[in-house]
Amino acid sequence: MNIQQFTALLGREKASAILRTHDQERAAMAMEAAIRGGFKIIEFTPTVPGVFELIQGFSKRGDVVVGAGTVLNSEEAEQAVM
Repeated sequence: MNIQQFTALLGREKASAILRTHDQERAAMAMEAAIRGGFKIIEFTPTVPGVFELIQGFSKRGDVVVGAGTVLNSEEAEQAVM
């Protein structure tokens, strides 16, 4: 997905689910609920334990666009993209 496609998607959807918690399992369950509720754009913050595993797993779904929020350095950015 390129930036124009993402911008168009965000314009249609008007909202994204952003999750911050200190429990990886709860993060996964809460984001699953958000997706069942209709969210197509989701974001995990790097403060979530195992965040990059969550991003990787949810990115494989194909029915959502997954982002990493509040990335503070290039290492986190590289991990999020992987």
